[in-house]
Amino acid sequence: MFRFFILFFSFVFFGCSPAERPADTGGEESATASAMAEEDTGPDLYQQYLWCKQGENYSDESSQAQTARWIELAVEAGVTNWGAFTLIPRVEDPNFDSILGLMWPSKEAQEADMALYAQAGVNAKLSEEFPGVALCGGDEGQWTWGFDTWNSDRTAAQQSSEPGATGVGSYHFCSYNEGKEPSDLVAVVEGPHASWIEEFEKENGPSSYSFKYFRPDFDTTTAERNDPVPAEYDFVWLDAHNSEEDRVAGQNSFEATGQEVQAAFDEVATCNTPQVFDFTLVRAIP
Repeated sequence: MFRFFILFFSFVFFGCSPAERPADTGGEESATASAMAEEDTGPDLYQQYLWCKQGENYSDESSQAQTARWIELAVEAGVTNWGAFTLIPRVEDPNFDSILGLMWPSKEAQEADMALYAQAGVNAKLSEEFPGVALCGGDEGQWTWGFDTWNSDRTAAQQSSEPGATGVGSYHFCSYNEGKEPSDLVAVVEGPHASWIEEFEKENGPSSYSFKYFRPDFDTTTAERNDPVPAEYDFVWLDAHNSEEDRVAGQNSFEATGQEVQAAFDEVATCNTPQVFDFTLVRAIP
């Protein structure tokens, strides 16, 4: 189910609902929806998500030191046009302890950066300097997933570029219903969804809500996944808020007044129960 007002993920790194953003959303939502139509324009970002597992030498201190050194080594290698964030699940998952998110302006930028990263041997250096602290992405990259990403204009308005910025994000894994396509989703986002946000903000003031649309850059039928993720899906939808208070306020209001909006979304796509994460920005794209 789409529950559009479930959380925020103050993202630059890795990507929201309504309860904190400037009003006047109609024009912005329309622009966002058009961007989401995959035939109309290319993605705004290329993002990767990596499962991370803690090792026997993990501690908050060792993890912070490893992260600082990782950024230092990457920059020394010439890898500069990227952002990163961490996601901590609200519900414990046996597959990972956290998720590392990475972001680039484009897939071409990602490929260029990763060539420099590999040439500099950054991972080998980290393993030598921080043995047994944390492993992200798997030994062979099997815990790494890439996505073409479309931002809402609300995302740009709400995201923070300050390292340490926090938020809450809810990820929905969705498939288009038979006969439906991105243009049908755009119609809902431009229409009842945008109208609901506008009314919400008239009554409650500016909201921090924003959202993102992710198109998988891999075969979802063969990729490794955790239990809440369906065996196949067409896209991922992210709802985000800057705070838990905003998330709850938006969710409660939507459950009371957003039934028609929800029904419109349900006609277009079928989504799993969202996975909720707490977000922390590590590095913004410069």
